[in-house]
Amino acid sequence: MMRKVLYQGLYFLLIVSLLPSCQFRCNVGEQNDKKKRPANHPVVKYGGNTIIYNGIELEAHEVKVKKAYLVFKDGERVPDNNVVDFTKSVKMVVFIDSGWTVHDNRVLLGASEKITNDAGRELLSEKDLFKKTYEEGVSPENATSIWLTVNLALINDSEPGFITVSFTIWDKKGIGYVRGQYRLYTN
Repeated sequence: MMRKVLYQGLYFLLIVSLLPSCQFRCNVGEQNDKKKRPANHPVVKYGGNTIIYNGIELEAHEVKVKKAYLVFKDGERVPDNNVVDFTKSVKMVVFIDSGWTVHDNRVLLGASEKITNDAGRELLSEKDLFKKTYEEGVSPENATSIWLTVNLALINDSEPGFITVSFTIWDKKGIGYVRGQYRLYTN
């Protein structure tokens, strides 16, 4: 009986001593998977009518998207691998072909954005970026080009990592929306 208790105790200690090393290996593997960068070529979706760059994952409902990509504040394209140093703001540009509801020659849009770091911590969450600026809506022509900007500053000596930007652009007078996410990586 005493021997059985002793063996169970040793077995338990062996299992407990192995758990931290297993956890460490698992985390390293997860980090490598998380840091996978987007392909260096555009993705063509929806029967060839939508071209998406920079690894942007995009879903559209009742709205036809022509193109989506990332640029810096000065208009220069973000590299296909999305590696940035965050000294310049990054804008996601979405060109819409059709689908928004026009009411009194205006389109009333909403846009939300959430930014999380590679540990899953929420850095920013805005429920409606257009609420104050475009309260009265925009012309149908202006509703075909939508820009959402991300401004972040890195802390000195930050470890390499990434942020995930999740977004939704929706029609406040209709059922159409565009939503998705993309990642920006640091060196």
